[in-house]
Amino acid sequence: MRRLWTGEKFSYDGEFWKVKDAFLQIKPIQSKVPIYFAANSSRMMKLTGEMADGWLPMLLTPELYNKRWRLIEEAARKAGRAPDEIDTALWITTSIADKAEAAYEQLEWVKPWIASMGPELLKEAGYDAEFPKEFSPMHYVNLLPTIESKKLFDRCGEFVPREAAIEFSIAGTTQDCINKVDELVKAGVKHFILDNAGPDQRKVRETYSKEIIPRFAE
Repeated sequence: MRRLWTGEKFSYDGEFWKVKDAFLQIKPIQSKVPIYFAANSSRMMKLTGEMADGWLPMLLTPELYNKRWRLIEEAARKAGRAPDEIDTALWITTSIADKAEAAYEQLEWVKPWIASMGPELLKEAGYDAEFPKEFSPMHYVNLLPTIESKKLFDRCGEFVPREAAIEFSIAGTTQDCINKVDELVKAGVKHFILDNAGPDQRKVRETYSKEIIPRFAE
């Protein structure tokens, strides 16, 4: 992809992909398009450290994020790269309310997404969770997007503990969220992609703009 973005015309004979005299008619505005890996497995951590411009996983606790970032750092150094060359980001759900319980109630929809990453992730975070046999963490590859598969996806969220949904999100009062952002920053996160779960989405945006972001702006 990097060669294509430069306007080069070439052939490639790889194990999985093959192209002949490939080229792009449209050249990107910027000279270098950053490639982010969204991955959690140990093999993908290694590849992220070796070749990615950035890392963008979803829904990780501070502890799990830092554990994986250490693997990426090690792989980067072995590949002769400075870990600082790799941008670190995180896609995560956030919910803010005056009372923490009101924020936690907005996290039900996050539970199926945590389940989609597999019971191993939950076990690594210290939770015991058993999913139905018919459910596969790779459901988005193996199943067609049907009403039945959507129902199965939602049902598997029932097997994710409520506490896990809270731990894998940025939720609670404003101070709770400030504390969680601080933990994630210390774990290695530089950029956040926030999924605003409300309950008052405008208030959540204003809280980040006026109270949370200024604390970490430096």
